This record gives sequence, C-alpha cells and structure tokens, in this order.
Amino acid sequence: MFNRVILENNGLRNEDITLLMRALQDLADFKSVICIRNEFGMSSVLELMPIFSRPLPQQLEELKLVSCPKLCQSTINKLLDSLIEKSFIRSLALVDAGINEDVTV
Repeated sequence: MFNRVILENNGLRNEDITLLMRALQDLADFKSVICIRNEFGMSSVLELMPIFSRPLPQQLEELKLVSCPKLCQSTINKLLDSLIEKSFIRSLALVDAGINEDVTV
C-alpha cells in the first residue's frame, strides 16, 4: 500500500510538486506528505485542498514542509486556512518556513 511520499532535495519545482499533489488525490489511503528543500508554492497548496477534505478514515494525517523555497506568507496563510476549515490532520510541521519574512512570489 502506498501511503506516504517523502521528497527530499530532489530539485523539484512548484510545478512538479503541483502535479504530484494532483496525482495523490486519487490514492484513497494516502496519509503523509513530507517535502524537504523542494519548492512548495500556492498551486501545490491548492492541489492539496481536496486531500484535506477527505472523510475519515481517508484523511491526510501528516504534512511536513521543511526549508521549502517559494513557501511565502500568503501560501502559508492559505494552507492554514484550508487546514482549519476542513482537515483532520494530526501532524503539521513548517520548519524554516520564513513565516516572519515578507516574501512575495
């Protein structure tokens, strides 16, 4: 069973991550996304939103974004708003996310 994806320093651009997130929507038992040192922007968050709203027990349980370029304040805000609105996520990590920086994409 495929239930976790770990993407670490693969040189993936936001467009690549977006395509992966879109493909993951079709996997009902998918539980975890860990993205380390790859781009993760607004379009990636938008593709995760359908995964966030899955009913129990098919919900995403873990999301870790570590040192991801393109993770700006507006992207983080959209991510958190989506999680608050319709998610059962158990573990969220935003490491070196530049939350206090004014970065625009």
